[in-house]
Amino acid sequence: MSENPQDEKRMLEQARAKFQDIHEVPSEAVGICFDILTLFPGNTKAAELILEGLSQPAIIRNYRKAISRLIDEWDDRPWQQRRRRALSFNYLSGQHLRELAIEEDEKPDETIHDVQDWLTQGDKQLAQAYFSGIERATEVAWAIFQEAIRRAHNFRGASLWIANHYAQKGFFGEAMDVLDFTRARFPEDQELRRFWIEIRWWRDHQHLIPWIPPDGDGQLYERYLGKYDPERLAFEKNATPLSRQYRPPDLSKFPSDFIFPEPLPDVVETHLSQIIENAPTLPTQTVLDWSYLKQLVSDTIDISKFPKWAQELLQDVQDPELRAAYAADFFARFSDPEFLEDDDLYGD
Repeated sequence: MSENPQDEKRMLEQARAKFQDIHEVPSEAVGICFDILTLFPGNTKAAELILEGLSQPAIIRNYRKAISRLIDEWDDRPWQQRRRRALSFNYLSGQHLRELAIEEDEKPDETIHDVQDWLTQGDKQLAQAYFSGIERATEVAWAIFQEAIRRAHNFRGASLWIANHYAQKGFFGEAMDVLDFTRARFPEDQELRRFWIEIRWWRDHQHLIPWIPPDGDGQLYERYLGKYDPERLAFEKNATPLSRQYRPPDLSKFPSDFIFPEPLPDVVETHLSQIIENAPTLPTQTVLDWSYLKQLVSDTIDISKFPKWAQELLQDVQDPELRAAYAADFFARFSDPEFLEDDDLYGD
């Protein structure tokens, strides 16, 4: 750790300059801020600078577009929110951690190949929670990962791998749990500390990422489908798609003495759901106006406020349902004029 205040000041100025330079990649500025937090434990400005830098219109516009191409903003199911945060993390932080994981795996005396089957099976479980919101998979993944750490010859390497994969899928709390007990064994490990500081920031600030919509409970998702795609909504309510059905791990990959966790009783699941529903919501960023999401499902969209090219395009669409869907897409696109590019407004 450094004690030179001039280094601290210089690094802060460097990070701020990178945030303001449209030709720079924001992840580089974010990385410098995490370096500052690692080198100067008492610093609070770097954590604030990350949010300040990420709140610039050009950065919000780019990451909002990137994520909305993968997840519709009206999809407020909780696991989709976790995916948005995971994607943001990977866009901004993932490269450093992936390089760190590769370095660990390349050390000949510190490989994690002895528990690779455990890690692979655990990650497949975690993927079900990430892509489909299957919470049973998170319980099984945690049990598998805990046993992998216990059996691993390279405790640090296995723990780092697991924490990294948790973070990449948006499970920042679980990643911190793994890192906390790993740091207890390696308190002087600065690389591990850098990792811990980065994940801690994401755990504590994930609800403030400015291009991510407010948390929801899936009601907006159902209302949107009910208005624009009722057949899909009926299908999802009457049948569980294969992608939402839980797939247990390959038992042949585990020794006979390993005991998988039992599913939580229904009464416990219900009680936990009630606790989560009644928990106070964390404040979110207000840089973007997300009120359009509610208007999207409750009002008739006024296309007269759209750019001329968009109005003309909609007038040429004869199918009423298709026209309504296009209008909804445009409504989302034009919801925050400050964060639009000229191409959005003029259709060039």
